[in-house]
Amino acid sequence: MRILICAMTVVAVWTARADTIYVDVNCPGPGNGSQAQPYCSIQTAIIAAVDTDVVIVAPGTYSERIDFLGKAITVRSSDGPAETSIDGTGLVGPVVTCVTGEGPGTALLGFTITGGNMDISGGMLNLFSSPAVTNCLFSGNVVTNQGGVDPNAWEIVGVGDFDGLATTATPTADILWRNTSSGQLVIWFIQGTALVATGAAGGADPNAWEISGIGDFDGLASTPSSTADILWRNTNGQVFIWLMDGALRIGQGSPGGIGQVWKIAGAGDFDGDGHSDILWRNQSAAGQVFAWFIDGTSRVGQGPMGSVPHVWQIAGTDDFDGE
Repeated sequence: MRILICAMTVVAVWTARADTIYVDVNCPGPGNGSQAQPYCSIQTAIIAAVDTDVVIVAPGTYSERIDFLGKAITVRSSDGPAETSIDGTGLVGPVVTCVTGEGPGTALLGFTITGGNMDISGGMLNLFSSPAVTNCLFSGNVVTNQGGVDPNAWEIVGVGDFDGLATTATPTADILWRNTSSGQLVIWFIQGTALVATGAAGGADPNAWEISGIGDFDGLASTPSSTADILWRNTNGQVFIWLMDGALRIGQGSPGGIGQVWKIAGAGDFDGDGHSDILWRNQSAAGQVFAWFIDGTSRVGQGPMGSVPHVWQIAGTDDFDGE
């Protein structure tokens, strides 16, 4: 009997890929994303990229719109916004789009964003996403309905610095919208008079929950990095706080509840600890005023502030004496 012995060699092949992809508007050809043969467009590089990749963009003006496609990648210019622009002139829609759940792992750094044109967002559209945007200049973008929204469907429910992009101790205010039928929240991120981006921020049943205030409940209100949070009240009296970073909810919790004879009159830092607190007003004839001292979503103290008859109404809270 003869025995046939076969030797089999299995060769495993791994395809290596670089984690850095290069783009140059002055590329000699289609390219492959290497430094020697860069891609000619940023979107081509995004399509080729996988999570954690870094796309480095050479100086120049890139006439295109880009969509991050839900990828946790970094797209950055090599020489900063003064030398590198993404220009959407003549292309209908926002210049930058993040609508596929992009989070902090998605980053855009060092570009001038210009030429965007859309009904709800010109420079950047964020829906259900919260990418990191650093050292970018938004200029010359147009919202075609001039920043307006259907007054029968949307109402402004608060103003606060949700993105913490202030470069000085003075925050830059953003606008919080709420859909009157669905309860959906959308934030308009504002620089000066320019609408630079929008972001969907979740929502809650409009028949059960109302937004009672905006404040920085978890951070130091005196620092430029502070971001506004959302104060909710349920029809059953429960209070709830959403801790926000841009349009992304990073935490939530309830400091308690109280009967509906008490109404939230405002939010402000009454004890000087850098966290917003909750100001209450009793709806009885005496008009008692009361404060809950808040740290994050926890009530760490409380106390009365006095009583004022209801011929007087609380119009607002702020640091009037600069203390």
